[in-house]
Amino acid sequence: MTLVCKVTPGARRSECAGWIRDERGRRVLRVRLAAPPVEGKANRELVRFLAEMLGCAKAAVSIERGGTGRVKTLTIPDAAEACLPPSGKRARSPGDQPGRECRSILTPETPGGWTDSVL
Repeated sequence: MTLVCKVTPGARRSECAGWIRDERGRRVLRVRLAAPPVEGKANRELVRFLAEMLGCAKAAVSIERGGTGRVKTLTIPDAAEACLPPSGKRARSPGDQPGRECRSILTPETPGGWTDSVL
């Protein structure tokens, strides 16, 4: 199966930040990575993070296109599709300023399970 990711390196921790649509209308998984975009470190962290998230071996996740860009096309096992996070939601936190929208961060609670943590 093919998975398209938009990667933001240099985050405090590696996490999924929901789904967006690209200009072609494809679903793109937004991923924040706790690795700098230097010498392939972010690419290695992306493969490690996705393999852990999907419950498969790192060798089963490979970057097909976008090795030097932020938008990457990856190949993942077909069975791993069921382990992908659900579509992200936008939510408001009661403590937020009026009119300010919070982003919901998807984090794995248990293998194959996902929870929304509102920032």
